[in-house]
Order: sequence, then C-alpha cells, then structure tokens
Amino acid sequence: MRFSEFIAVPENTASEDAFKGLMMLLRQSANNEKEGSKISWDAIQTYMNNIGHTMDYNTFKTMYDEKPELKALVSDFDENGVTINTSADAPQQDEPVDIPPDQVVSKAAKRAMNKRDM
Repeated sequence: MRFSEFIAVPENTASEDAFKGLMMLLRQSANNEKEGSKISWDAIQTYMNNIGHTMDYNTFKTMYDEKPELKALVSDFDENGVTINTSADAPQQDEPVDIPPDQVVSKAAKRAMNKRDM
C-alpha cells in the first residue's frame, strides 16, 4: 500500500505542488536554451488542467504572498502572465580585466615594499 492512500492531501497543496513542478520544468527548459521565459495565464491554465489542477491569477497571487519558495521560481507576474526566474534573467558578471603581467608584478612589488616599511 502507498502512503498517499492513508493520508488525505488537501487539494490546494496538491495544486501548489503541481504548479511549482510546472514552473521548475519551464525554468529548466529555459535555462537549457539560455533564454528568458514568460508564460501567459491561458497557457498556465491549460497545463494545469492537463495534469488535473486549476490555477488562475487570483489563486496564484494568494499563493505567492503566502509561499516564499515561489519567489525563487517567479521573477515577476501580472494579469497577463508569469515571468519565470531563469539564469538568462540573472545579471551577467563583469568580464575579467586583463592586466599586463608587468603591471601585476609592479603592483605586487609596491605592496611588498609598503608592508616592509611598516
């Protein structure tokens, strides 16, 4: 027998888990393609209906306010859709600056001399 047969899982918890799973799947797909991802509420409702759950803007907004783990999955949302938090949306790190080797040695020597004088 399965554990789930003994315990009743509230519908809203199952919907939350299904929605989180959907967002993680879409985020992974967007990260693999190295691009941002925005999904409309119509598409979300279609996905959720296909897996036996419902989700709309008002339900999501309530869940987003109560569940801090959703803030890691969703970077923004409005009445039109959800922007998924992907690595493409993350700020890019600055490119390393190439310093000529003679300047590196010169700076290191100056630091060593300053430490020696103290």
